[in-house]
Order: sequence, then C-alpha cells, then structure tokens
Amino acid sequence: MVPLSRLLAVIGLALAAGCSGPVISHIDDRSPSIASYFRYYARDGAVAAEVHGAPPGVAPADFAAAVADALSPPAGYPPARFVATAEPRGFRMVLMFGAPPAVSGSDACANAAGMGLWPTARPFRVQGAMCQGARVLTEAVGTLPVPPAGPGDQRFRALLDQLSWTLLPMPRPENGFELRPLG
Repeated sequence: MVPLSRLLAVIGLALAAGCSGPVISHIDDRSPSIASYFRYYARDGAVAAEVHGAPPGVAPADFAAAVADALSPPAGYPPARFVATAEPRGFRMVLMFGAPPAVSGSDACANAAGMGLWPTARPFRVQGAMCQGARVLTEAVGTLPVPPAGPGDQRFRALLDQLSWTLLPMPRPENGFELRPLG
C-alpha cells in the first residue's frame, strides 16, 4: 500500500507540472475579419510586430527582433514572418511584456511606448493585441507562473505561440468569413 503522504506528493507534482505552461486569458475577438486583414497585409510575406519591455541588459531592438522571429501565424493563415517595427501605426501585432493589469489592447494600439517593462514578479504577464492603427482588432493576456530565462526559453516560445494563435483566431464561416488560398 502507498503511504498517503507519498500519494499526495505525486499528485502535487503532477498538478505543478500541468500548471507550469502558459495561460491565455482576457480574450477579446472583436473583429471577425482579422483573417482578411492578415491576408491583405501579409501579401508581401511580412507582418509588423511592435514589442515593448526588453529584459535588463538586452537592447530593445535586439529583443524585438528575437520576439518577432519567434512568432508565427497559426495553421490556416497565409505563411508570413513577423518583422520588428518601432512604428506604432498600421496593421501589426503589439506585445507588451510586464504591462500593468490596467493596460488594455486599446492602450497597446493607441500608444504602447513606455508601457512595457520586463516582469520579474510572478506571474510573468504579456498584453497582446492585433491593431489596425489605433484600433484594437483582437486582444489577449498571456501569463507564465514564473518568468522565463529569456527569448530562448521553451516556455517563452510556447507563450508566444499561444498568444499569436489567440490574437489570430480562425475565421468563422457563420460570420461570412473564410480563409481562402492565395492565388
């Protein structure tokens, strides 16, 4: 017979392992045409990514480039790469690392400069938004229970994947939008 303390320890480890990954919350998908926007702006193979909140000791431009390189559109979207931009305008994904909880996707689209600061507290929080100019199209918040080691950390990449897949939801045919092949 297994002692109760050992059984509880195994259950605790299993629960902790299951909770170590990214959690996406505060999902707001207000634009059923996000796929159409993406298709149009990705026609040259690139979509802008505006990134705020570099870790200490990392140049903001280098961090933005590493984050943009780690992003990818979800399956079903046209293939495109994300390219770091400092221009807060046009169609783009905005990611603010360590933005205060009161900051929304509307804030991200209107003026995210200076709002991000690499979080060292728990949970590690990222505010994301897909923007068309100052207008928010979709937004979501991603968290990790503990801060990642940096852009190369597998948990960091998983968080970015889940955020991009949430910010770029699949089109819903019931809304009259379908993602059709280019050509």
